[in-house]
Amino acid sequence: MLIQSCLGTRYLQEGEQLLVKQAIKGNKKVKKKDLTKYYQQKRNNRLLFLPFTLRVWTYQVGKRHFDTIEVKNQITRIEKKIMKKIEEANGNERKVNRLKRKKNRKIDKKTYTLKEGNLLMRWGEPLAIYDDDKRKETEKNFLSYLKSKGYFEANVQSKVKSNNKKVKVSYFIEENAPYIISLTRLNTLDTAISKIIQARLKQSLIKKGDNYDQDSLIKERERIDELLKDYGYYNFSQQYVSFNVDTTTLGNRKVGIETVISLPRGGNAHKVFTIDSVVFVADGDQAEQASKGTSISYGGITFNFLCEKLPHKILARRIFLKPNQFYRKKDVIETQRQLTNLAMFQHTSILSDTTGNKLTMRIYTNLLKKYQASNEIGLQVSQGIPGPFYNLSLKSRNILDRLETLALDTKVALEDIGVSPEKKTAIYENKKFSTDLSLIFPQFLLPFSNALPAKIGKANPATKFLLGYAFQRRPAYRRRTVKGMISYLWQRRGSAFYEFALTNINLINSTIDNAFQEVLNNLKNQGNNLYRTFKTSLVSSLFLKAIFKKNLSSDRRYSYLELFFESGGTTQTFFNLPKIIDDSLEYYQYLKFSLDYSRHVPVHQNAALAYRINFGIANPYGKSQVLPYEKYYFAGGSSSIRAWLPRRLGPGSYKHNPDEEPDIERQGEILLQGSIELRQKLIGFLEGALFVDVGNVWMIHGDHREGGEFRFNRFYKELAAGTGLGLRLNFKLIIIRFDTGIKLYDPAQQRFVIDKITLRRPLGESGQVVFNLGIGYPF
Repeated sequence: MLIQSCLGTRYLQEGEQLLVKQAIKGNKKVKKKDLTKYYQQKRNNRLLFLPFTLRVWTYQVGKRHFDTIEVKNQITRIEKKIMKKIEEANGNERKVNRLKRKKNRKIDKKTYTLKEGNLLMRWGEPLAIYDDDKRKETEKNFLSYLKSKGYFEANVQSKVKSNNKKVKVSYFIEENAPYIISLTRLNTLDTAISKIIQARLKQSLIKKGDNYDQDSLIKERERIDELLKDYGYYNFSQQYVSFNVDTTTLGNRKVGIETVISLPRGGNAHKVFTIDSVVFVADGDQAEQASKGTSISYGGITFNFLCEKLPHKILARRIFLKPNQFYRKKDVIETQRQLTNLAMFQHTSILSDTTGNKLTMRIYTNLLKKYQASNEIGLQVSQGIPGPFYNLSLKSRNILDRLETLALDTKVALEDIGVSPEKKTAIYENKKFSTDLSLIFPQFLLPFSNALPAKIGKANPATKFLLGYAFQRRPAYRRRTVKGMISYLWQRRGSAFYEFALTNINLINSTIDNAFQEVLNNLKNQGNNLYRTFKTSLVSSLFLKAIFKKNLSSDRRYSYLELFFESGGTTQTFFNLPKIIDDSLEYYQYLKFSLDYSRHVPVHQNAALAYRINFGIANPYGKSQVLPYEKYYFAGGSSSIRAWLPRRLGPGSYKHNPDEEPDIERQGEILLQGSIELRQKLIGFLEGALFVDVGNVWMIHGDHREGGEFRFNRFYKELAAGTGLGLRLNFKLIIIRFDTGIKLYDPAQQRFVIDKITLRRPLGESGQVVFNLGIGYPF
């Protein structure tokens, strides 16, 4: 009775049945996920695979309170009320137009409600009432799909099981042997096109020995069209490509496919277009360019600047359309992409003109404002509870006439991050202020040669100079940082991004609270060098960062990989900085590498599986044998191991004794962390999640914390494990996340602790359940 109620059968009318399951059986070659797209009806979504249809329940609650007649009456009343005001406006055109817009807006809203239902109905979904006609349509769709994949002798049947108003449908697929392509042929009277296609037969999507596939024919038509448009065939289109498919002549389930390239009307060969001229127009249109502005010719390109003069040599490196070259569609796309990447233009369009049987390429751009100010206010979280932040950004473009961007970014943030060392149960604040002045040039500057920028224009190269100041205040200490950096940035096809910092220098000054100073002194007496990370120091390094993104929008799959390598203190290898600058400063030497990989895989329409692997190692060497504090790894928190408080996990199997030492942040030199969570859309903006987190941090160089040093023969026993449930409020622009983490395995105790949770103690022992509040997904 409970399951029937949860599934929604109690809402059925007389003679109706509920579709609760559909299954595909018997398929061997064709994937089920490819067939499920052709279901004509779907069962209701369930909550994390449980027999509970929350969205049906929500829809039914909304339906009980939805009155169609009342909504129609509201529309009538709105029309009468506003029409009366329009009559009273006495011909005031401005007021009349405003009232008409108001009337249309209100009526559109009510009409939408009339069509889609009230808010609860839109959040939910109606019952999946079984329809036998749709079952038959599904059979036909499956059969059509199988034939399109070469299974011309396939058979599809279905079986319906009905029990207590619930229906289960099974579709039985009999594929039989597929038809195989055994003959391919190209038929065209255009010999030039024939040579181009024949020279690239290896790229063809129609190959001997493959199954016949209708999708391959469609993609092959697109491939030929794209190929020829990169060889000057500007007027060519897919309508000239057709296929003759023979499934009978060859016999024995063999297929012959003839690719036919038709000639244009008139019977002549397709025309090959060579670019006659290229015209670039900044802030204007075709009519204006002839009447005013400055005109410059460079590299075969005519530049017309109607308002502000731009550096034509740099622009030419981002334009891949050249006179006397064959028209190539990919050059048009790449030119538009690279001009957009300059962040100088609000809009870029490229038009082709074939007047006089000559091809002229015209590039029209609209400049962004030279000076721009923007600000942002919101919530952020890096460790503990979200706090407010405010960003102010000021930009100036092309001030040195090299298409550079000068930006001043200032940020103020306040965040609650965890338990104070002095007040063990209190939440304490992390106050941050930073300001960065950056100058970005859209090219590689010295020490690279002048010839290099022209060769790598497609990589969107940039050189970044940065000066900054940062202030951080906590109850235990205050840190001031002055930084400077020179880095090179480039990318590949919008999916791979690289940054190489030639030099990255930070001068750090720390002011330590007396109580925390005493803690550091005690650690020093125990052989811990953490105190050195809070001395006035100079941190110099170079690093390489690479980010790879893969987004398959067709099925909502995407992945993210970030690799980072840093060499700290490299400058000391060439220069004796203590003698040159100040021998009282603390200097660091270290090597650091990190890998962060995450992936999002849809399970079905309203659920997805997301997982993350995070590894890092930072090895200090040289005199100090310590890292700058910001270079350490930490575990625990709303975006880490959620069953532990921020930065309070590890290292290794170290067990903290609160009676002997304060609970300060627990740094490590090795990080190993993995998370997996099942995300389920519930109703409206509400989403649920079930997650498991595993990981820890360790030290390479041991200190006073027993069990904190990494050892291959025991590290797997020191992996903390936590699980929990999450509730997310997805407002599109912002996601507010509530995650409850529960400790499963505690490395400090070297045992599973889930047995501590009982009916009498639902929260287990002290600290076993941790409540997290975050902004955005954890990964």
